[in-house]
Order: sequence, then C-alpha cells, then structure tokens
Amino acid sequence: MRVLLSAACSVASVSAIKHLKSLGVKVIGIDSTSSRTEIGKNFCDEFYNVPLALTKEYLEILKSLLAKVGLFIPFIDEELINISKNINYFEDAEIKKIAMCNSTTTLLCLDKVRFQEKCEEVKIPIAPLAKKAPCIFKPRYGRGSQGVVIINDNNQFDYYKQKNGVIQELMDGDEYTIDAIFESNNLVGYSSRKRVETRGVSTVGEIIQNS
Repeated sequence: MRVLLSAACSVASVSAIKHLKSLGVKVIGIDSTSSRTEIGKNFCDEFYNVPLALTKEYLEILKSLLAKVGLFIPFIDEELINISKNINYFEDAEIKKIAMCNSTTTLLCLDKVRFQEKCEEVKIPIAPLAKKAPCIFKPRYGRGSQGVVIINDNNQFDYYKQKNGVIQELMDGDEYTIDAIFESNNLVGYSSRKRVETRGVSTVGEIIQNS
C-alpha cells in the first residue's frame, strides 16, 4: 500500500513515517517547508515540496498525488480547511482516500467560535465563556497555541473582546489530548495522552489508557 503523508518534514512526523514503513507501507511525503526538506527526503520513500496548504496550487498537486496512493493522512489544519471548502473539486473516489471527517464537521471543529456555540447548544462540557479576568483568549482559527493570550486584567479583557476569537474562563490542572479513530460511527481505537511538556504543541506526553 502507498500512503501520502503531509507535514513530512516535521519532527512529529518521523515516528509516524517509521511506523508506517515498519508495516510494509510505502510512504510518500509532502511538505511546504523548504528549510527542512532533508527530513522528508531521508525518511520517506518519495518526497515532494508542495505549495502552502491554503492555495489553489496545493489542491492541484494533491489531486494528482491522490491518483498514486491508497490513503492520504493530512496533518495541517490549513489543509483540512482548504479541502473542506473545495470538496467539490475532488471526485468521490479521491475523497474516500482522505483520512478526515466530512466537510461540515471539519469546518465546525476548526472554528473555535462556532465550536464553542455548538458545544453549549448540545450540552457538551466546555470551558465557559469568561465575563472578566483572569481568562484566556484564543483566536478563531489557529493551532499550536499561536495567538493564545492569558488575560490578567480587565483592561486587557476589554481589548480582546473586540478581537475575533473566544475568551474562556482560565482553568488550572493537567491537560489531556484524546486521539480517536472512527470508521463511520464506530470507534476503532483511541489514545489518551497527558501533556507533560509543551512548546505550543506537546513535545513530551504520557500515554494513559484510562477508559
């Protein structure tokens, strides 16, 4: 089997590439970062530099590569947004090769404002919106903690209320990330990770399989 993997030049992708290859999978990697192409070239069976994920050119190259693989695993939010907004650009057979949720769900979950509203609507527990400091601002779109600000006084609070994002009550405690794989509506597997060290993204985690 041939698998297409994005963000192939990131350090986090190396373990995924190694695991896939240990299963006998041929890995085709893509990445838009020209400064780290040696990572992709050294670890992938094939590697391609591609345009930034939000461009039309990216979609064109992705479409051509989907014809050569059985599965595409996207890693970057911008890819998910661009693919979801242009899902009609792809044929049904191509869409089935992309490991992602449907477009409606994807766009909802990547929009922090809409996601907050939906969780409140269907009674899913979520950090409540703050009415004063201390609190935390998160931009409407973003990943790796980019643009996230801890607000310590109400002057800051008034300033960030004008920004495009959500301001939630500040919570302390251990943070966990839950990764889950579903096939249709059936849970195939999951992994729960306690975030031990972070630099925007989690750099050290502890696997805790607590049902």
